[in-house]
Amino acid sequence: MGWTSPEEALGSAERPTQSPIAIALRAVPNQGDSIMMRSLFAGVSGIRNHQTWLDIIGNNISNVNTVGYKSSRATFAEALAQTLRSATGPHDDFGGTNPMQVGLGLKLMSVDTQFQQGAFETTGNYTDLAIQGKGFFIVSDGSQMFFTRSGAFNLDADGFLTAQGGSLRVQGYMANQMALSPAIFRLPTSRYPMG
Repeated sequence: MGWTSPEEALGSAERPTQSPIAIALRAVPNQGDSIMMRSLFAGVSGIRNHQTWLDIIGNNISNVNTVGYKSSRATFAEALAQTLRSATGPHDDFGGTNPMQVGLGLKLMSVDTQFQQGAFETTGNYTDLAIQGKGFFIVSDGSQMFFTRSGAFNLDADGFLTAQGGSLRVQGYMANQMALSPAIFRLPTSRYPMG
């Protein structure tokens, strides 16, 4: 069992005139090598998916101090199983047999964002907000709306509550005695010193 040698692949009378690597690439596998290759491919799929899992963990660690960051989780599943023997039904005084299957590796099913409630922190900034439970802050650049769990807000020069960077204004509803109406949050800057 194994790969044929370059001399066997070329014939005993011929001498190799190409590099040994090129000859090895043309070598023909013997009977039984497909089982070894199947095992190697299953192992390689496991290693590749393990690397993806480590990438996701590394991204979670690198964002540990990112305000409003939600961690991710990888979910894996068996990619394919080869049936070596089918199941049989019960007969006479004997029960049936289960199928014999060999797994051929795994695949990444999904990368899920975890939306569990994080811990609240006191920041000392009166414009920082947090959402308890489900929900998102809505911010807009004037043409598109975006959703975020990050409540690290600031006031711009006009007194509007903005996301960090100042280009996205926080959206919401202003309450009065009659009803709720959509509005952009604006605070009078004279009551709250800037800076």
